[in-house]
Amino acid sequence: MDDRAVVASQLGREPRAFRRVAVRCPYGRPAVTEQEPYDHGGDPFPTTYYLTCPHLVAAVSRLEAAGGVERWSRAAADDPELAASRARTTTNAPCVSP
Repeated sequence: MDDRAVVASQLGREPRAFRRVAVRCPYGRPAVTEQEPYDHGGDPFPTTYYLTCPHLVAAVSRLEAAGGVERWSRAAADDPELAASRARTTTNAPCVSP
């Protein structure tokens, strides 16, 4: 089975703006995909990297539900080195606010 078909199966739909598999799980299946900046219709696609592994998606959802995003945001606000790292990662992503 090709990567695009596996990703479609993982998502339950055809992937939009699919470029390639960026990260594979230990079993060789797609875990994270990289998207083109525009979909096939020419519309902007704002997400460069997309989680597709159902197990990884579930784990991240549990972290988010348990307040992980808020804890990380507070840590980034309190730690100058972490704040600088966050700023560097968002410098080239104008759709994401630091």
